[in-house]
Amino acid sequence: MKGKLLELLAENSSRSLAELAALLHCSEEEVGQAIADLEHDNIITGYYAGINWQKANVERLKAIIELKIKPQSAHGFDAIARKIAAIPEVQTLRLLSGTYDLMVEIDGRTFYEVAGIVSSRLATIEGVESTTTHFMLKTYKENGVLMVGDEHDQRLAVTP
Repeated sequence: MKGKLLELLAENSSRSLAELAALLHCSEEEVGQAIADLEHDNIITGYYAGINWQKANVERLKAIIELKIKPQSAHGFDAIARKIAAIPEVQTLRLLSGTYDLMVEIDGRTFYEVAGIVSSRLATIEGVESTTTHFMLKTYKENGVLMVGDEHDQRLAVTP
């Protein structure tokens, strides 16, 4: 039941206990207890609203920073990752395979704010060998949800 419950919550975390119970063919009390257990075990770490910031006309600048790291002999990437995770503007931090070792996602208000975080707080951490910053220009799809496409194309048709 827990696996299916997690899938249902990941799909839509605002479902009621009654709806979840009906979908899982069990009681609301069982669902409530399962959710409490998953929260206690830090399997469910939070509940998030999917927001289309472009439609909300809220100024936000999101950047992805790829880092090459020199792992520490006793701790690998973990010690450096803990330092990076402590930076409040860091929203997401992941260990990668491939060319870069860590991927950092930062939310900022301006290009200069993000550049300052990268140059003075990320790049200066001992063990960070290089950074590559990518600024997100437009989101087409996020967490399986299309963010564009409802509007009619305003461009004129090009015909020969």
